[in-house]
Amino acid sequence: MTRRGETGVRAILRCPAGPELARQAAELAAQDFGRDMMPAEQLAQLRAKNPSILACLTSVQGGFLGYFDVIPFKPDFAQGFLSGRSAVSDLGKATDRTISPRDIFGAEEMAECKDLYIAGIAVLERHAYSGRRHASMLVWGFWKYSAFIRPLPEDSFLRWRRPPRVRRC
Repeated sequence: MTRRGETGVRAILRCPAGPELARQAAELAAQDFGRDMMPAEQLAQLRAKNPSILACLTSVQGGFLGYFDVIPFKPDFAQGFLSGRSAVSDLGKATDRTISPRDIFGAEEMAECKDLYIAGIAVLERHAYSGRRHASMLVWGFWKYSAFIRPLPEDSFLRWRRPPRVRRC
C-alpha cells in the first residue's frame, strides 16, 4: 500500500514485514517503550502464527520509518484482556505478557476477528515534522489495514482497556 502525503512524500506500508524490518521495529520499540514492550521472543511466536500482525512504514527506497503491530484476539482472550482477567483461570491476570499464539487468530482466520489490539505504534524522529507526517501515515495505514481485514459494523466503537499513554513531544 503506497500513500503520497500532502507534502509529496511517498511511503510504503509493508505487511507482513520481513525479518530486517521486524528487527528495526523491535529496536525502535525498545527505545520508545523500554520495559513496557513485549519480549522479542513472544512477538516472534505471535508473528510465526500470524505474520500480518506487524506492519512497517518504509520510504520508497526501503528505509525503515516506523511501525505498528496489531494483535487479532480470539473472543475469550479479548474479554479477559479488556477486563484485566484471564478467561483461563490458571493464568490469572490477562496482560500483554500473557498473550500466546493460542490467544490470537492466524492469518487465514482474520475474517473472524472482532477485537484488534494495537500493541505498539512508533516512528523515527517523532519530534520532527517528518516523524509526525509518518505517524499520521501509520494511523491512516492502520484504518486501511483494519478495514481490509474486516469492515467495522455501523454499531461498533473503539474500546480502550486503559487510556492510551500519551508522551509529549
